[in-house]
Parts: sequence; structure tokens; C-alpha cells
Amino acid sequence: MRIALFAPLTLMALSACASGGMSTASLPESGYAPGSLAFSAIMDSDWKRAEQQLAESSAAETDPARLLNLAHVYRKTGRELEAKQLYEAVLAERDMTVELASGEAASAHQLAQRALAQPTGVAALR
Repeated sequence: MRIALFAPLTLMALSACASGGMSTASLPESGYAPGSLAFSAIMDSDWKRAEQQLAESSAAETDPARLLNLAHVYRKTGRELEAKQLYEAVLAERDMTVELASGEAASAHQLAQRALAQPTGVAALR
């Protein structure tokens, strides 16, 4: 299984890294060209730059780590439908182990399932 550095999917992973005083610049994107998973841009909440880096990424379009990060960017920018489609695309791909910002390893499929189970924050219209 390939291990990739995955920018945080959950707020807990993001908060743990950001509040721990860890330098995001020193965290590499293991097994990927620098910037191809938009790790630093996501950690800096620079959603526009993150989306651009992921669009131009050398990672395969169906790479689960790339898809998870792009789905995270879409969710953070209010594009829940697009995010949901990408989480579902992760589930359609072969599972892989990804490394969270906290340094923990996780299943890409489990992360996508957790993200799909999270409330979107979008209110239903009556």
C-alpha cells in the first residue's frame, strides 16, 4: 500500500496540527511532488491556492489522497455536492493508507466514509 500525506479531513486533525505549533512548511507530501497534494495551502486555509495546486497536480486524477484533499477544499468553500461526489469517487477506487497531518495513518475509504457521514452545515429548504 502506498502512504501519502493527506491534508486534514476532519477539523480535529486540522486543529491538532495547527494548534500544536507544528511548522506546516516542514511536512513533506510523502511519495508526491511538492505541492501536488496542496498540503501547505490547505493548512494555511488558502482554498484558492489549494484548489489550483490540486488541479495542476502531478498525482493521478483518481488518486485517493488527491481526491480527499480536493473534497476537503470543496467542502470548506461551500461546494458540498462536489465534495460528496469526490468522497464517493474515493470509495470507488482501491483503498490506500494515507498519512494525516497529525502523523497518524488512516484508510482513505474510512476517511471518505466519515466525511460522508458528517453533517454538511447546509440547511434544508422547506
